[in-house]
Amino acid sequence: MLGKSIKELSSIETKIVDDLKKYDPVCILRVGSFARVKESLERNKPNDLDLIYIGIENIKSIQKKDYGFKKDIWCFKPRKVKKMAHRMVRHRPWVSGLIIGTRIKIARHVREKILACALIGPDYYLFGLDQEERGFRPDPRDYSVHQALFGRKWWDSLRRPITRRVAELKEEIKRKKPSEPGY
Repeated sequence: MLGKSIKELSSIETKIVDDLKKYDPVCILRVGSFARVKESLERNKPNDLDLIYIGIENIKSIQKKDYGFKKDIWCFKPRKVKKMAHRMVRHRPWVSGLIIGTRIKIARHVREKILACALIGPDYYLFGLDQEERGFRPDPRDYSVHQALFGRKWWDSLRRPITRRVAELKEEIKRKKPSEPGY
């Protein structure tokens, strides 16, 4: 299972994505270590492939299928992703619990947290999102790194207002003095 070359992993990923396309996705994202390798941000070979499928079809058969390498495919309904994106634009950054869901149990919902980081980009900390590894030790990896493998236009349309909101927040932070609340 381990020890596959990047070329072999790309081939496996292509097979998975081709299979997912049969289920009428709105968007398919590559996240995790393989996304960081593809962006040349990480040199270590990935231990698994992490994909996010956004669509309404049940893909359990693909999730169970053996492709010769460990994979995680997380599913989200388009409505849930849109709702999350709209909350990011509307709410203040310190209400990050509202971005992810109705409860502030973010650590329990790692999938949602990674999706939120991908939506926001590298400045996800402005929304109160942080990363924790097992044992609650800080995780140095950037969970916002991703690539849209399918449905890029749809994905970009969701991210555009969030990107503007992040720019506004960064500008707001620049204007505040260290002694002001919320700095």
